[in-house]
Amino acid sequence: MAVAQERSVLASCLHQPISTTLAEIAGLASPVHRSCHIGNAVANNYAWLALAGNTYLGPTEHTLYGVDDAYVPWAVLRDGGVVETCFNHRGELVPELAGRHARELTRHVPRKHCAFYSFGIFAPYAGGDLIADHHRVMMDLARQMNGSACVPRSSEIVALRPLVAAIIHRAHLRRRLDLLFNKWVRTTRRGQVVSLKIQRIETAACGDLAIHGADSTLLFQGSIEALIDALFAGLEVVSRRLADGTRLGILGYPWLTVTFNMILNAVKEHASDPAQRVFWHAGGATNHLYMKDEGFQRDFAEVVDLLEQESFLPPGAELRMIPTFASQLFATRPAALDRLEALIARWREGLRRRREPVSRALAALERPCDPIVVFDDLVRDLDPPFLAQLARLLDDFNAIDPNRLPIAYLADARHPSYNKYGISQRSLRSVQPLFPPSLTELTWGEADLLVRTLARLVIDRREG
Repeated sequence: MAVAQERSVLASCLHQPISTTLAEIAGLASPVHRSCHIGNAVANNYAWLALAGNTYLGPTEHTLYGVDDAYVPWAVLRDGGVVETCFNHRGELVPELAGRHARELTRHVPRKHCAFYSFGIFAPYAGGDLIADHHRVMMDLARQMNGSACVPRSSEIVALRPLVAAIIHRAHLRRRLDLLFNKWVRTTRRGQVVSLKIQRIETAACGDLAIHGADSTLLFQGSIEALIDALFAGLEVVSRRLADGTRLGILGYPWLTVTFNMILNAVKEHASDPAQRVFWHAGGATNHLYMKDEGFQRDFAEVVDLLEQESFLPPGAELRMIPTFASQLFATRPAALDRLEALIARWREGLRRRREPVSRALAALERPCDPIVVFDDLVRDLDPPFLAQLARLLDDFNAIDPNRLPIAYLADARHPSYNKYGISQRSLRSVQPLFPPSLTELTWGEADLLVRTLARLVIDRREG
């Protein structure tokens, strides 16, 4: 196989005005995929739908129990990330966690259970199943925000079977299935669904495969067709489970690498519009922060190189990552919209007067970095009176709007109250986000740094 291209195939939109991005994606033949997880999706996920229009939620259900500390699908969260109800890996109620904050939940999950997939938890809630209820709420809110369909990853891949199967065949011929799969999903004897790391994939002279896990455990042996059948049989079961709570039975199938999972959307869009060369991915709070990691960039380029050589992507394809976290900057009431407009106007005025700190922060985010350090440095570089004005305007807005700002999230945040959740997805029913006109005049980077600055200003305030 040819050496992966040295060109940058994964770009950030940090320096692009929000209005420019919205105009470009409005004309695309396919709506832009917004990645997220099944569970307690925070308000910026849904607000992005309302802001962008030509986009849809594509939540993955392959979230590990006790690992994801944002969506926590084994619980139900109220406003502010307060736990309404919570279940363990067996679907048993854990009443002592009710009333706690979401940030506390992962510490109560034993490490040995963190290989379990959350979709394997069946817990009674609202007269049905908890995970299926999360799925229904997300579908309802997607329709409410922009009339789109919320399409779980399992369902979308099943619908793309001819395309995905063709890619798997070509990767198999090139002996590069490792670019597509790095996990194996399996049901244990106790009925838990676990994620096992694939250590190596061997191909015999006849073309048959042997997939090995830790300690050379044989996870799969058979033809490429049998592997493809296993993948789609498993995902069809998972898709039905999300839709109506159907029990899973025995599972055994490979799961996609992060890079292939992301690029698959571009492959789908190229098949729909062969003229498209630039593809867009709407990310969450941290996607645009880890994408600059050299290892991630290298893996991404390798997958793109394979797909271009096999004509699943056009030559010179580029994927642009939209940092949609700032979509949280919306109001739910006209009076609050005026206050939010004043907050953004003050931020823009501050940018005109002190361009250097923001420019340094944006430059740092374009390289591998510790985002906490970048955000802390930014706040230290800004004038205290300016920060005090932002804090006052923030309090003015929060005093009258249910969408309490900021929503703040970083994985493994090294502060007990940094992560904040704002208005819950269940409270968003019948709410239509109102966006200040000046929001789209900011670049994505300027808007993201505003959110991060507000988060740093209220870092010691506890929700709930």
